[in-house]
Amino acid sequence: MSPPEVIVILLDISKAMSAPANQLDSKLKCAITGILHFLKLCPWQTISCITFASNCKILQEFTNDHNLLTEALNKWEFHSDDPPGEIRAALEFAEHYVIEKFGSSQECQIIVISDGRIPQDPNFIKNSESHSTKFHNPLWRLHIICLADEVSKDDHSKQTNNTLQWYKKLLNRHLPSRVTKNHPKGEFTLEKEGAFYFLLYPHTTYKITNAINVIAEKYLVPCKGILSLGKITMSIHVYPIIHIDDDVQQLIKIMSIVGFKPKELLQGESTYQRFWMFLNDEINENGCNEYFHILNSSLKKENRVAIVWLQNNTYATIEAPLSGSYFYFTMYSHESAKNLMTPSPMPINTQPKSYLSNNIELPKTEFVESMLNKIPRYVANLPNETAKLTTVIQQISRITDMFCYTSLREKVIENLQDLRIQSPEAENRAILTQCLQLLGDTDLEEEDDDEIEAMDYEEEREDPEDYEDHKNEERGNARISLNDLLNW
Repeated sequence: MSPPEVIVILLDISKAMSAPANQLDSKLKCAITGILHFLKLCPWQTISCITFASNCKILQEFTNDHNLLTEALNKWEFHSDDPPGEIRAALEFAEHYVIEKFGSSQECQIIVISDGRIPQDPNFIKNSESHSTKFHNPLWRLHIICLADEVSKDDHSKQTNNTLQWYKKLLNRHLPSRVTKNHPKGEFTLEKEGAFYFLLYPHTTYKITNAINVIAEKYLVPCKGILSLGKITMSIHVYPIIHIDDDVQQLIKIMSIVGFKPKELLQGESTYQRFWMFLNDEINENGCNEYFHILNSSLKKENRVAIVWLQNNTYATIEAPLSGSYFYFTMYSHESAKNLMTPSPMPINTQPKSYLSNNIELPKTEFVESMLNKIPRYVANLPNETAKLTTVIQQISRITDMFCYTSLREKVIENLQDLRIQSPEAENRAILTQCLQLLGDTDLEEEDDDEIEAMDYEEEREDPEDYEDHKNEERGNARISLNDLLNW
């Protein structure tokens, strides 16, 4: 899995970070411990680290080789007499860096680890109160971890609480109005736009890693689910899951594609939240990966979205981006969800609907039985009914491939094999051989007429267990019919 966003870590290396975090370590050392812990939690992320104080420097360019960043953090000598830097300037530096590197459409999350202090220049405080920080891309998230000083129980520390109010204006978020020692873990908030931690002295390893754990879990670690298409199931990752969407983790556990709709018909609908969806390559079998990418290419080609049903009658859409092996997964409000299931207007010149058109649903029993009844009738009229017989076999092949109807495939193969053996005409036997090949029965050898006539119909057949093992292996490399299904 390779998320289509990057991570920037902004590390404060000002003189204030050399202050004690506890009896053993400095704030800076605790901050580095937190970063190293984060790298272990999110090994798939593309990350860059930037240090800031009076100016900003790139410690490590963007990389998904976290060993490089680990080595840089362990070897770097952080000694600075600079006063606390302006976080806003560091954020602007990071934003320009990301845009220059990847373009304005790149999505990003920024994690700031600082001692929490702000420059005490009155002009700076006055100017910074006039507007809050806003990224050019509203989907960017900003997480701030402040390693603050000790606050006594009786004295609320006017300077500390003024700092907290400054952050409240900077972030334009709901933050606690003051900090006291009554909250030994400090204050923190988790908003859609990001997390904010104001950790009080002493700063133990537990406090730092706990904050990192929460940020990773709520904003960066994907949630696992199951996506079904007919009877094919794919284990997927939905990313990210943020705290206000805890119910999403339950909803996506089992999802089903129930139809398709042109993209243009979704314009103006109210969305609830947008995520990314990936195939869980560690769990899925090889075949699922192929189905996943065929679905991706089909949605791009037809310029449409897949309608997904979730639990509690919730609906979402799956949309393929212009590039990348992932989907946009968008959940809709309950009102808009009703419109998702409204039938699309049909064009004037349309082909007759089949059981596979527009909606993915299991074929009815009557439909399957009618096809099975046609087979002996068409075989009796060979070679005149060759085209009709081939069409029926192709339809059965699609059903058995798509919905994993093993018993149906085996029944049809067995019947065709019997009819082939009984047929006296070489031309008809060749036609039936082609039909068996359409169903994946590739173990057919050319036999002369004398051998077929001498064949005993009641001879001992292949061991059922061996036959099942062979068919399972064969289905693992079977033709992919999903493309035919989606473009039927």
